[in-house]
Amino acid sequence: MIERAETPAGTFENCLKLTYELKGLSRGTGYRGGVKHYWFAPCVGIMQMKAPYGDNGQYTSHWALTEYKGTGEGYFPAADGFFRKYEAQNLTHGWKGAVEYTFLEDENGLTIFRDALGTQDRADYEAEKKNG
Repeated sequence: MIERAETPAGTFENCLKLTYELKGLSRGTGYRGGVKHYWFAPCVGIMQMKAPYGDNGQYTSHWALTEYKGTGEGYFPAADGFFRKYEAQNLTHGWKGAVEYTFLEDENGLTIFRDALGTQDRADYEAEKKNG
């Protein structure tokens, strides 16, 4: 399916939406399963992911592209100097989540470095708890 999609990093036209369901994972890895929706922007790559979760899928895990550097060909470009940052959207209770990917090419080929952050700000949590 081809769609228009918006993220904090911009509005992307002609995005390819891929939806799949992953079942049968072994114990301890089941959290990786379920329905996943990915949007790929031409020349940029993955620009967002949404996955329902909870007993009846009442919640949505939503990660969106917030910054990027470098464009290329196709729906999953990768080249030296590229940078992609994704942040979890609409988290509650003071939670924050982000992941950054830096692409570096040397004589051994292309390597993608990942820097992930997951944290909870106690002051935000307490304020939200107090205000209901």
